[in-house]
This record gives sequence, C-alpha cells and structure tokens, in this order.
Amino acid sequence: MKKKLDMNYPVITSYPMHANIISILAGHKCFEDWLYNNHLQVASVSINGTVWAGFYNPLGRKHYPLINKEYMTRETIVRNNLDICDLLIKSIDQNKYAYMGVDTFYIKSYNHNHHFNHDLFIYGYNEDEQLFYIADFFGTKYSFSEATFTEVSNAFHSTFPEDPNFNGIQLLSVNHDELYTFDLFHIIEMIWNYLNSTPVSRYYKPIQEPIENEKFGLSVYEEIKSNLISLGYAYPVLRNLHILCDHKKLMVLRSIYIDEKYQQPNEKIIGAFEEIEKKANIIRNLYMKNMVSLNKEPLTKFTYLLEDLQMREKDAMECWLERLRKITG
Repeated sequence: MKKKLDMNYPVITSYPMHANIISILAGHKCFEDWLYNNHLQVASVSINGTVWAGFYNPLGRKHYPLINKEYMTRETIVRNNLDICDLLIKSIDQNKYAYMGVDTFYIKSYNHNHHFNHDLFIYGYNEDEQLFYIADFFGTKYSFSEATFTEVSNAFHSTFPEDPNFNGIQLLSVNHDELYTFDLFHIIEMIWNYLNSTPVSRYYKPIQEPIENEKFGLSVYEEIKSNLISLGYAYPVLRNLHILCDHKKLMVLRSIYIDEKYQQPNEKIIGAFEEIEKKANIIRNLYMKNMVSLNKEPLTKFTYLLEDLQMREKDAMECWLERLRKITG
C-alpha cells in the first residue's frame, strides 16, 4: 500500500519550521489570510558569537493555527513498546503528518557523517518499497526525499541526546473547519513595531518567557552586519541573508494581497518593495559568489549594501504604514 498526503512547495524556505507548515496549509481556504497576517516581524538572537535571525514565531513548533496537533514523547513510545513505523503508517492513513525529532546520521538523504538531532517531516509511505516520504533541508535547499523504514526507526531510536527544543513526535492534521481572519489593524501594529524595533516578545510573556537580548525589526540589520564583520564569509551569515530575502519576498506578496483585498491599488509602494526584494537577492547572491571565490570582496561592501537596503525598507514601510492607516480610516 502507498499513500502521500498533500504537500505544496512553500513560498518561503528559510527554516523547516516555517516551510513544513506552509507546505501543508497551502490548500486551506484561510491560507492566505493566515500567511500574510503573520511572518512580518523578524527577530534575532546571538548565541556563542553567532547571530540567528528569523521570522518571529512565538510558541513556534508548539502551536499551529488551522492545524490539530497530537504529541507523544519518545519515552512514551518506547515504554509502551510501540512500533514507530507502524505508528507513522497508521497516522498517515488517518491523514496525519508526522513531525518528529531524529538523529540525521541514520538517514541517507542528509548525507551526514556525524550525529545531529533535527526535526524531520513525514508526509507519506510506501509499504511495498518499505520507505517513507520526507521533507527537510537535504543539502542546502528545502526538498522532498525518501527514507527507508529502517533509517527512520534507527534515527528515532538513536541514543544520541535529544534536542530539548524539539523531540518526540507531533501528529498534525489540517483542520479545514477552523477559520482565520485577516486583520489589517494587526498588520498596522506589526509594521509600527517593526519600524521601532519594539521587543514584541513581552506581549507573549504570560505564555512564553522572552529571550534575553533578542532583537526585533529594523534593529536586526545591525545584528546581521555586526556578525558579518566578525564571522566573515560563513554559512551563518548566508543563512541570515536568506532570511532577509524570504522576508522581502513576502512583503511584496503581502502588499499585493492587501491592495487586491481592499481594492486600493498602489503600484508605487509595490514597486518599492519589489526593488527592495531585488536588492536583497543581489546581496545574498553576491555573498554566495564570494564565499567560493579566491578573490573575495571586502566585507565592508556588504555592510554598505545592507545599510542601503535598511534605509530603503524603512522609507517604504513608513509610506506603507501611512497608507494603510488611511485605508482603515
């Protein structure tokens, strides 16, 4: 028997926690309202001298709008002598995706020669060929692949210490009856917070403790520039530039979506965001080119380009904020 649950290639792919959820929600009737009502704020935190930037996502991998979630720890599965492959197959038969912590060393698609705990997404199986259909970053790009039943079982039962931030199994099913409404007032508030680098994590303190020294909004540019100078040409910097590209891509799509939704076309603002997205991609691609080049350009060139991008975005966001306030009256 064979079964694959619906997966759509995600519009943003910076981190699997965003890519996976976007992939399965794309067919939901409220998908666009949910997508564009979120993923506007960015945040960063410095850990051991490395800056990690990303879309701000409170309760990330713990709460998912429009999705039903069931959770089982690895300890519960092991103590109850549950066969992990059988559990996954039966869950998929019930239209439930599996989001689980694994040791990537045992899964060939990762091509890892070391033990590393990571979250893996499973969306189907083929019993005849004894394999699961999986999604994650295999190499440098979010993609779909396959893993044998044995690989997944070994990866799940590995004695390598679990990731404290993500372990066990989440069984996720799209709730097509749940609604999500786009809120323009919320967008206006988020833009203002973004422009002013407001520490929005304090709003979620009743349910999640804020991370110390976490930066938000435009101030994330300063963190990325500083880390670029300290690390030079390094993968963590490239990852942050990917985040910027995804963020600008969504800004373009969001501005188009709002214009169409409220029938208030403004080609000037959309054009400004498109130019910002284009420049973000140029910076990222030029940085990638220099990473493999023998004649590398000075890092100060990239700090200058990022400063220019930051100012362009600030101007565009301020104009957009003023316009959206007029729409809401």
